[in-house]
Amino acid sequence: MPNSHSKSRFALFALFLGMGSDSMADDIKELLNLSLIELMEITITSNVAKPVREQSGVVSVIEAQEIARSGARNLLEILKTVPGVWVGTDIGGLLSTTFRGIWGFEAKILLLIDDIPQNEQSFGTLLLGNRYPAEMIKRIEIIRGPGSVNFGGQAELMVIKITTKGAEQQGGTLSVSADISEDNIHQNNYVITAGGDLNDTWKYAVTGFAAQGDYTSARYNAPSGASAELKSKSDVRPLHFNLGLNNDAWDMRVMYDKFRQEDLIGTGALGLFSSNGFTPFSDPSQRSFTSLATRLAYRWQAGEHLRITPSLIYSDQSNWQIEYPGRYSYYDLQRWHFDVNGVYKLSDESNILAGITAYREKHRQVSRYKPPSLFNGGEHTVQDYAVYFQYEVDTAWVDVTVGGRFEHNDLVGSAFVPRIALTKVWKRLHTKLMYNEAFKIPQSITVAVAEAVGRPLAGAEDTHTVEWELGYRLNDAWYLQGNLYWSKIQDYIAYDPFAVTTVTAGDISTYGGEFQLQLRQNRWSADLGYSLFMLNDSNIDTLSVAADNHAVLGIPNHKLSLNLGYKLDDSASLNLTAILVGGRYACVSDPEKWLCGEPQKLDMETDLTVFYRREHKHWHYGIGIANLLDTDVRYAQPYRGGSAPIPGLGRRLMVNVGYRF
Repeated sequence: MPNSHSKSRFALFALFLGMGSDSMADDIKELLNLSLIELMEITITSNVAKPVREQSGVVSVIEAQEIARSGARNLLEILKTVPGVWVGTDIGGLLSTTFRGIWGFEAKILLLIDDIPQNEQSFGTLLLGNRYPAEMIKRIEIIRGPGSVNFGGQAELMVIKITTKGAEQQGGTLSVSADISEDNIHQNNYVITAGGDLNDTWKYAVTGFAAQGDYTSARYNAPSGASAELKSKSDVRPLHFNLGLNNDAWDMRVMYDKFRQEDLIGTGALGLFSSNGFTPFSDPSQRSFTSLATRLAYRWQAGEHLRITPSLIYSDQSNWQIEYPGRYSYYDLQRWHFDVNGVYKLSDESNILAGITAYREKHRQVSRYKPPSLFNGGEHTVQDYAVYFQYEVDTAWVDVTVGGRFEHNDLVGSAFVPRIALTKVWKRLHTKLMYNEAFKIPQSITVAVAEAVGRPLAGAEDTHTVEWELGYRLNDAWYLQGNLYWSKIQDYIAYDPFAVTTVTAGDISTYGGEFQLQLRQNRWSADLGYSLFMLNDSNIDTLSVAADNHAVLGIPNHKLSLNLGYKLDDSASLNLTAILVGGRYACVSDPEKWLCGEPQKLDMETDLTVFYRREHKHWHYGIGIANLLDTDVRYAQPYRGGSAPIPGLGRRLMVNVGYRF
């Protein structure tokens, strides 16, 4: 961590650059001048490009302009404002997301950046925190509900697709941002994006970023009663490089990513778990994840009606690298993943997508301080193949989508999942009714660890979801949309603290809804969102709350969010982001067992951020205050795993400066 003098110099330098630049804002002008109708016509692609409200799924789209106006630092801060999504913690203070009352950390939510999966492939976990800076993002597509038909066995709950800023920039941007509290600097990000034409045929895009900063400066109190200061002992350091080359037919990309985080918490009780109990940490250990991935894709227009796209992804990962004095271990993986799909236009009203996909991956465990216990110190190979299709037809009465996927995996055998969607769009009104099934294919290390402790998994998780969406444009300024859902997961794979591994735990079902009201009028823009989930039924003890039959441990039943923007002039905007989270239950105190005890209900939290952004020619700058009310933000563990709530960041000054070249 930088010392206090370097922190002060950084803050003064950032403020000096910011105050020294007037402003002009192409991005802000573009966002705040978009009408509601133009926003509703933004298109995304499933089989073919269609406006969001015509797509056969519950989809949210967040554009770069909206992100810039909000002042959000990274992907996790953006997702916190999305209805249905909240933040939880796993071991060691690692942060990820929940969705509709389910913890999505391990292989349940798929994150794609420029079509390359970001989940680590040893356990399938999705690690967020101070990662994936907002400055690199051009667009986020959030596909709610099961996505296994099109995306496979890690898209059980939701798919998050990110497109980074590309060749359309015709230049680039260098930006620096930091959150400054009374005693520390948090989330200081350094981001560069560039893109343009290499020649008449080829275009390039490059993104790079590095970041550093404690995710908290507060004290952590373990359920056992032990506690420790996390200030200067909770550093997060992501590093990312993304290079893309493309023309009308080819798309090539190389992506390097390393995520490193200090861990003083251990499994939750401020110690390292072993057969002899807990050994307290005196200094933080280091937990890191490293990935190098390449993707090659070719778009072949094979005639007027047929488009074929083969792609190949190779990834080399080192996951869950744990470094502690005298000890070092990690899981190593290489994967080849091939996919070819084709879209055939049957008529002006119908089309069909069909594809085949296969991957082969090799795993091994590496350890410095004990003989590897998995795969007898050698390698383990897993193969998977699938065929999938999705047929779309527009009729005078209703638009119909029917799809399915058959997949065989060496670890869990074969499965078939279907989906069907009925969509209808009138002038101001649209409605959708969808039924989806999905599966979670547990990763090789998950299966191997469960077998090693004598608790083999029953197979893949199975998910069944029904969704109904209704949207109505009240006038040229106001739009109201909502969806209701019911979802059931069978053979739920959950962490068992007594077995110290994930096990097939039982079944769980939830229901609820997500609602959004949008305004685009003159100088004003507003997005008001509300989400509700209720536990319908569960026989999984590690998730349950005896005091509330509708609650899941660690996840709020209610969330309200507001993004309110005001265009001060053609060059500046002022934005308010408010997130109100209902009380939820968490493991707070259990001095005897260290696991959980009787869950306690946390207070309701209100997180307010005010951000001012201004641009001039090549410069932009912003200044704001995050957590304006200095609320005690706490991220709870959504299962009985031994961790108490992790304290979040308090009130802090937000500063960012950027230069466009």
